[in-house]
Amino acid sequence: MKYSLENFKIDIGETSIENIFLNQYLAIANGNQLKVYLYAFKIANDTSLSKPELTDAQLAKSLGLTEAEVIEAWNFWLEEGVVKRYTDPTDNSNHTVFLSLRQLYLGITDPDMEDSETTYIPENSQEISQMFRDIEDIRDEELSKSEMERILDHINDTHQTPELVVTAFHYCATTKGKKNTNYVLQVLRNWKVDGILTFEQWQEENNRKEEKKKRQKVKKRKYYKPSENDIDKNARDINSKLIDSFMKDEDE
Repeated sequence: MKYSLENFKIDIGETSIENIFLNQYLAIANGNQLKVYLYAFKIANDTSLSKPELTDAQLAKSLGLTEAEVIEAWNFWLEEGVVKRYTDPTDNSNHTVFLSLRQLYLGITDPDMEDSETTYIPENSQEISQMFRDIEDIRDEELSKSEMERILDHINDTHQTPELVVTAFHYCATTKGKKNTNYVLQVLRNWKVDGILTFEQWQEENNRKEEKKKRQKVKKRKYYKPSENDIDKNARDINSKLIDSFMKDEDE
């Protein structure tokens, strides 16, 4: 004999939130950050879903936010260390894990989580090393350890390529006069919202924008409109011709 509970037809369940979270973050987290955390936490606790999945785009639509706002909110929680994200190398699926604040406060960690937390960034990657060298050449100064960690975290979270990261630093330095890492990472997040993950996709988007500008220029082509001085000159010429014609008739 098997036993089970009937699933609710509508969502009339409840979600338990640790008091530590409420005491710690209600005062410092903004509305968007709380929306994203609490809604995703509720999805993670929904026992009716075997493997709850929700993209940032879907999360944004459900909460009435932009995808950029959702990404910014997740960055806050990642920096606070209350969630972790990793990529499962077996199926390349992305995972967000809500950490127990009670266990964090007690210093209890999950060794299995540490072992399984893998990123798609290869260790000692030549491509990553080259990326850091290229960025330092663009900035004309060395990257700090924290800057390197933020860049690697960004790549892991967004799956944007190292080549695109270098492109963003070059773009910001040459067109915006900005070399600040936080500024460049925000530009990259905006590109992520536009679906740009690789240098080739960035090129395609730039080409599309250039073609759009060309079409707009054709539509806005200006036609010659005579000035008031031109009109006065034409009137004087016509009057002069009329007078010359009249004088010629008189002579005849």
